[in-house]
Amino acid sequence: MHQTKAQSQRTPRSSSLLTLTCVLAATVSTHFAAPAAGSQSARVRALTYVYMQGADTLGLEAVSATDTSVSAVLTLRGSPRVDWNMSRQNSSYGVLTLRAYAPGSVASAAPLQDAQLRIQGDSAYATVILNGQIATQAIPTKRGAFSLVNTSLLHAALLSAHVKALNQTTVEFFLASGARTVPGSLSQAGDTLILTIASVQSRILMSPDGFPLEVSVPSQNARMTRATGPVSQPSPFPSIDYSASSDAPYT
Repeated sequence: MHQTKAQSQRTPRSSSLLTLTCVLAATVSTHFAAPAAGSQSARVRALTYVYMQGADTLGLEAVSATDTSVSAVLTLRGSPRVDWNMSRQNSSYGVLTLRAYAPGSVASAAPLQDAQLRIQGDSAYATVILNGQIATQAIPTKRGAFSLVNTSLLHAALLSAHVKALNQTTVEFFLASGARTVPGSLSQAGDTLILTIASVQSRILMSPDGFPLEVSVPSQNARMTRATGPVSQPSPFPSIDYSASSDAPYT
């Protein structure tokens, strides 16, 4: 096997704050190799979610869960397809692995980039494969933070429900796109869990099965709903610049 050179460095903390706008934010452009087939336990849950803004369909997110991880494929209009996987043990979430593909790419297509995000102490360790090289960077974050796929309302909902189940009312998210840490607050209104980041509220309606039935973002007239039947991708998907954001320290 071809060996790659590993690099490691510490990146200064950015002073700016990236507001979480899950449906409209730029899609993460880095991913890491997903677990090999057969390395996970048997599938225990498979669901599909539809992303809407008003009456317009923005895309789909298909999720499957095992005893040790949650995996999803997120396809939003005008964005790379994002495959993400987050390890879990006893309902606690850990390492986030990601892979991004060009819209409409075939199953055998090579990813645009691979990345893995691991939170340890007050650092987020980003391991990126790019041009045959492996580079690992330590990026400052908050102790106890969770890595988050910016554009995934599903991911935000699962992590929020996990934190709320621990009777905590605050959460720190390390954003995979932009590599910033943003604080969030959690509150309950009847059967709805409310995640607030800056001025953006996401209203989460969870099912007893541990997955959301719906997530709405009223300020953006956007929502994600669980599909109850066959669904198809919206079209067309316009072209997009697949490069990572200019301020991402691990580009």
